[in-house]
Amino acid sequence: SKEGLTSSQLLLAWGCFRGTPVIPKTANESRLEENIKIKQNLSTETIKQLDALKIRFRFCNPVDWWKRDCFSD
Repeated sequence: SKEGLTSSQLLLAWGCFRGTPVIPKTANESRLEENIKIKQNLSTETIKQLDALKIRFRFCNPVDWWKRDCFSD
């Protein structure tokens, strides 16, 4: 990425920026170290690009589990 981050780091940083709880899971020690080193200040351009994504997919559907639609605007 232009930010110099891996895809995982970029999405973790974006989630943190948005105030979204982010719970990464890995058994790989090097990936864990990468995830800890996320950059907290993404560029405005990168944030706008990520915010513009309209892919709404979750492995765990909150409506099924908690009867709450986390995708509603």
